[in-house]
Amino acid sequence: MNSNRKLRVGYVLKVFPRISETFVLNEILELECQGVEVEIFSLNPPSDPRFHSRLGRLQAKVHYLPRPDSSEMWRKLRGLVSSTELEASLTGQIFLRALEQTDGAGLKVFLQGLYLRAIACEKGISHLHAHFATVATRAAMTAHRLGGPTFSFTAHAKDIYQEERDKSLLPEALAEAEFAVTVTDFNVDNLGALTPNASEVVKRIYNGLPLDEIEFSALPEQDIPCFAAVGRLVEKKGFDDLLEACALLRLRGVRFRGVIAGGGEKEADLRALHSKLDLADCVEFVGPVSHDAALAIVRDSRAVVLPCIVGSDGNRDALPTSLLEALAIGRPAVSTDLEGVTEIIEHERNGLLVPQRNPVAIADALERLFTDPELCARMGRNGRAIVEKRFDLSANVGEIVKLFDTVFEGHIESTIGVSPLSPTFNGAWGLEDENRVHIG
Repeated sequence: MNSNRKLRVGYVLKVFPRISETFVLNEILELECQGVEVEIFSLNPPSDPRFHSRLGRLQAKVHYLPRPDSSEMWRKLRGLVSSTELEASLTGQIFLRALEQTDGAGLKVFLQGLYLRAIACEKGISHLHAHFATVATRAAMTAHRLGGPTFSFTAHAKDIYQEERDKSLLPEALAEAEFAVTVTDFNVDNLGALTPNASEVVKRIYNGLPLDEIEFSALPEQDIPCFAAVGRLVEKKGFDDLLEACALLRLRGVRFRGVIAGGGEKEADLRALHSKLDLADCVEFVGPVSHDAALAIVRDSRAVVLPCIVGSDGNRDALPTSLLEALAIGRPAVSTDLEGVTEIIEHERNGLLVPQRNPVAIADALERLFTDPELCARMGRNGRAIVEKRFDLSANVGEIVKLFDTVFEGHIESTIGVSPLSPTFNGAWGLEDENRVHIG
């Protein structure tokens, strides 16, 4: 990056912060460490009171957009229309297209996109990056279509595979984005089928971990071995299969303990199954916990289990952070042969892979780890080495910085001799900054 120019990027998210999206916070913090100035645009405020302990380090301002149906949104947009030269024909076309969505979602995103266009101009931001190919990417793309900044996005898993996703979004976004990041090679192959220039647009960059803050630790000495299972209690995590496996271990006379940390829509069903299988004396639900508490639970375990599956709605995991963190701490993992997971877990090297929906195989793998601490220790060392090589936050975010820098340099070259922003902006937006919140 040219040291004489400051790279400024706007991050667009549906909700920020989210305790389940540690990877987003890690990425932004590392961008700041590498000299990128970030401003965050959250389409909605958070509803979960739990925050990641690293949030206090965030320098980026967090802007919460007004509700599209609020008087504040309309008041500000009236001021924007009167103080800028929006291209009427283009704006009208985009507006009419938005109205084609009968559920009102199109109009909502149109207003959010118009607002993003405005505030990005006012802040001097020439590029937006959205996480998840959902409403966040749609809003960033709308801002771009309205004459605003260039944009890019990161696609993860549910936004690629879930049946109820916005199926028109990915082909459109891939055609118009400067680039698209995704987190597994399997995702690259699937996104490549949607665009003729996939090799130019889609870049695989793994999520990374701040390894200087996640220390490797030796296995705890335990008379009764313990497993940890950390994740949202949703279908794609496969925790019902884990409970069935625990019941099988009990029938075999295997002594063990298990801790399941997390909350979610399947919690009531899982607790009912837990009660039905009479697992109260060996498996404990501890509910949603902080990130630090989750890491502590992993450190106190012999192994970590995450029996991922493809859900009935097509939803799946791509690169589960809980598995990465387990390997970084030095714990072997039991997971499934789900694509993406296989890019983390190397069978017999840093963990054990089993078929999806196979409680017997899960029980076999856990029993093997419970009875062979030397195998666990060897796999734990291998896991840390793999994470250091493949999932280092600094190195992986550095690849994102290179992409931003390429866009930035291209923008500068295309605007030499003219205003640094599109001529449709006149800089007199009249925006008040009362909507800005600085967390930390």
